[in-house]
Amino acid sequence: MAIASGGSAGIDTGLAYKGLVTAVPGANQFTIPSFIGKGLGKFNGLTGPYGAYVFRDAGGLGAAPQGEMQLVTAFNSQTGVFTTAAFTAPIQIGDEVIIMNPALADILTLAASPFPAQIGLLHGVAPVTGFMVANWFTGGETILFTVGAPAIRYKVHSLIVNLAATAGVFTLRMYISVAGVPTRIFPPTAGTTFSNGAGDGPGIALINGTFGIANVLTVTAQSALVADDGTALTYEYFLEAM
Repeated sequence: MAIASGGSAGIDTGLAYKGLVTAVPGANQFTIPSFIGKGLGKFNGLTGPYGAYVFRDAGGLGAAPQGEMQLVTAFNSQTGVFTTAAFTAPIQIGDEVIIMNPALADILTLAASPFPAQIGLLHGVAPVTGFMVANWFTGGETILFTVGAPAIRYKVHSLIVNLAATAGVFTLRMYISVAGVPTRIFPPTAGTTFSNGAGDGPGIALINGTFGIANVLTVTAQSALVADDGTALTYEYFLEAM
């Protein structure tokens, strides 16, 4: 993409124009003489204003507002004076500024918006791994761990309980609040059990896919064998914030 030089009237690419600030006539204003005569309203259209991007600060040290952009709110074609919203630091004489087409300005505006951060959430948060030691037989049904928080939305992509250190038959259950009432959502039938061996692998994937939650998800465990009292059950789950 060619950029018109700031030293002359330059080539009108319609995409971007580079110029050197020679004066600062007022607050949030700067003058670039090479833009004189470009036309009234050229850079500050009501529906598509150009963006003023500070390419290089006069001191050459990358100080603010270098790398910042603000939309052009007014342009005087007779004087070459631009007016913008405030930068974090005023534009100075000697700063190099690129005046860019709305299509390009929109890209930079999007990059500075929360939207890319929301896209970043799709990567998910770091997997959580932990363990719990309890009397799984004599203590009866016991909370192994909880996931999430009230009114906070997550997608649960994976939730695994490891029975490798156990000897008995385990009942694993999951509960979530429905209309304020803790409600069992797993297993669908009360008689579902798991054991380390006897046809079951030690890793039990209670969730393997995508399950949306907007409240606390509670996982409990209960053994049918007293020998499992004091045994450590390990677990791991992987979330994506919404």
